[in-house]
This record gives sequence, structure tokens and C-alpha cells, in this order.
Amino acid sequence: MHAGRSFWDRIDRELREELSRVLLPLKFAQGEIVFSEGDPFRGFFIVEGGLFKVYRLNEKGREAILNFFEAGDLFALAPLFSGRASYPASCCAVEPGRLSLVNARAAADLLARRPDFAKHLNENFAQAAEDLQEKTALVMLNSVEERVLHFLEKVGAKDRPIALKIPKNQIALYLGATPEAFSRALLSLKQQGRVREEAGYVQLAK
Repeated sequence: MHAGRSFWDRIDRELREELSRVLLPLKFAQGEIVFSEGDPFRGFFIVEGGLFKVYRLNEKGREAILNFFEAGDLFALAPLFSGRASYPASCCAVEPGRLSLVNARAAADLLARRPDFAKHLNENFAQAAEDLQEKTALVMLNSVEERVLHFLEKVGAKDRPIALKIPKNQIALYLGATPEAFSRALLSLKQQGRVREEAGYVQLAK
């Protein structure tokens, strides 16, 4: 769930060709696990289509969604930079989707040979860390209504009506709320005239 151009659009043709020779294409059904927390680190992923979530579960099985990723996004970079041998969170497909896996050895080789590749991955990793910090502060310091408004602004509903790609129960988990609390907050915002929703499209009122 990142703004900006696709990773593929940000790199040059030579790097795209080098990456295409080492990619492993993967397909996932809705709800299928990509990796679980603690699984050995295989490499990082580029989203080619669909929607994926990275999340953690506590001892009671309660889920906290860290972020969503769609076409053009990268995820699971942390072990590559930290050197840890396992994934620190879990990932699954929210809807049917396609990923490209860049295995750890190929990624390390490219990082050593291509400073531009290292730059792109570092930028992405830094943005992911910033997103997580922002989300943590949002959940800790704001009401559910304020979290919903922030989320809608982030996905572009301030400028135009948008169709939410992410199921509302999943947005609720991302915002640290129950689906019921999310629904109540959204209804309240609509009653206040701060959010408009019509035919499946949502927009922040101006």
C-alpha cells in the first residue's frame, strides 16, 4: 500500500533484464500462505498482481496487519539487510495473486555488483520502516474515526472517489480495530458528512 511508481518502472532496462534471469514466479490462491513467521529466509518478493498482507499473530492467535502490498511493491527486505535467517512476520494472499521471488543469494550478488540496485532496495526498506512507525503512532494516539480518515486519505480518497481494494474487515485489522468498531466509525463519519460512500466508492468530503 505504497504511493508512487512501481518498482519495475523505477529501475533501468539493464537491471530489469538481470533480475528477470533470477526471478522465480509464484502464484497464490486467496488466503494461501506465502511464508510464516520464523520460516527460513528465502529472499524478498516483488508483487506482480493481486493483494498481499504481512502480519503477526500473538499467543492467542490475534492478528495485527503490518501492511498491505499490491502490484509494483516489494516486501520481506528486512532479513536481507539485518542478516537474520528467518522471516520476522507472516504473509498471505488477501486475494489471488502473483509474486516474483528474488532469492537471497541472487539478491546479495546484485547488491554487491549494482549500486543502483542497492539504492532502490535501501529506499524501499527505509520507506517500509517509516510506514510502520507512522502506523504504530496512528493506532496508539488516535481514535478509530481518526484512523479511518487517515487511511482513506492515504489511499487517495481525498482527491476522488475510490473503490476500496482491501476488504473492510482487513482494513479494520490494519487499523488496530475490530470489524464492528470500524463499521461504527465509518457510519459515524458518513452521518457527520465527513465521508461519502456510494455504489461501492468512498471519498472524503471537502
